[in-house]
Parts: sequence; C-alpha cells; structure tokens
Amino acid sequence: MKPNVFSADLGNVIPHPRIKCDIFAVDLSAYHGLDIKNPHEMWYCLNTDMPLLEIDVQSWLFLAYITGDIEIPTSEIMRKQNEKDIIDSMDVPMIRLAMDAYYRRAVGELCEENEEHWFNNGTDSRYIAEYEKYKKYNLRLLARNMCDCSYPLNIGTYEHLNEMGEQLVRNDVECCLGRFRLKPNVKSRNTYRDFDASEVKSIYSGKAPVLLRKLWLDLEESDYDDLLEKNLNGEKSENFTPFVVPLKECIERENKVMEGIPSSYD
Repeated sequence: MKPNVFSADLGNVIPHPRIKCDIFAVDLSAYHGLDIKNPHEMWYCLNTDMPLLEIDVQSWLFLAYITGDIEIPTSEIMRKQNEKDIIDSMDVPMIRLAMDAYYRRAVGELCEENEEHWFNNGTDSRYIAEYEKYKKYNLRLLARNMCDCSYPLNIGTYEHLNEMGEQLVRNDVECCLGRFRLKPNVKSRNTYRDFDASEVKSIYSGKAPVLLRKLWLDLEESDYDDLLEKNLNGEKSENFTPFVVPLKECIERENKVMEGIPSSYD
C-alpha cells in the first residue's frame, strides 16, 4: 500500500488475508452492477451519498449493456478490474479501515492510546482531508460509469474529476461536516440542518442555497407561505427554491408522526 497519513505512526501494516470487499465500492461477485457469473442479472449498489444521481447513472449504464452500446467484458476482465479497484481503494485510509481488520485494529489502538489524536476529531483539518479522499474516490467510480455510458453530465473521469466533480465532493463533505460540528455537550436547538451551507454550491450556477428563515426545530407550516403563494401565482422570487414545498411537506409529516407517538411507553 502507498504511504498515507498513518504511515509515520503505524509503519507498513500487513493487510489481513481476508479482505472484506463488499463494504464500499467493490463486490467480487459483481462488476459495475453485473453479476460476473450471469451478466444478464444486474443489481444496483449505492456507493455515494447522492442516490438520485447514482440511480440515474446506473440506469443509463444498465441500458447501455442491454442495448449493446457497451460490450459486456469477459469474466476474466471483470475480475482483473475488480482486483485493481480493490488495490486502489485500499490506498484510501477510510475505506481500508472498513475492509482490512488488521488495519482497523492498528488505527483503533492508536486512537485509544491517544485520545487527543486528530483522527478522533471529525472537525480536524486532517480528518476532513481524509474524509474528502474517501468521498472523492467513490465519486471517481461514479464518474467512470458516467463516461462508460455517455451520461449527459460530465464530472470528469476516474483519473481526474473536473470542477463540477470537485464541487460535488465539497458539497458532500460540507453536508457531513454539519453533523460533525454539532457539539453534544452544549445545550442548543441547532440540528445538522442548521449548518453553514455557504460552501455548498450548485454545480451549474455556482449559487449557494438559501438559508432557512428559522432553526429547523422552530419552523412553522406558515413560514414559507409567502413564497409558495408567489410561486402559485406565477410570480418570480429570487428566494424561492424547489426545496420549499418538500420542506413544508416534511414538516407536516413529522408533525403527524409526533402526534401519533404516545407520551409514555407504559
């Protein structure tokens, strides 16, 4: 494995003889969603935190295989590509942690011995950098599928993400940091939905999302009625986003769920 941020502390950790390969990107029985033994059987496995985009890309990929736009490789080629993907993924520490029991134990012992170690702090810049590598690797796999099936959105290649791809990575990381930055021992009504999303940008326009008018827990059903009314009347509003309607519906659903929960479990 290539040297990484843990090499100075751990040296060269010999991998476990049995690597768990179906955790993230690679399943040894499948190749890009095709069953290696029977490639006419296809299934979808989630690799990123962008399921709607990934489902659409995977649909394009499956259709390309079905129509013959992409030739189905031989089982030998499929297995060799999977082996290469496994080696590549093992060079990403956060992925190797899930795949390699020896590596997971070594890193775990390091962090237990030193509670102040940066890997115990999800807001440390070094932790964020490693988390970004993990997110970027999964998006590189998606970019490869996009290229293979001629998907209309171009985020780069497996070897190199373009600016759109890099922004998708930043968006994903920033959304997760909204959770990491919550302080468990501080009394606050803030939730992960109330994080600073100024670094989350549209890959098309470069615009950041509109901030919520109140804390998530303080939102009322009527808080966005003015924007909804403008939209229904055909008026344009710079503050209107397509998330307003789902937001209101989400609040209504949560209220109904809360109403149905008994006050005690006696």
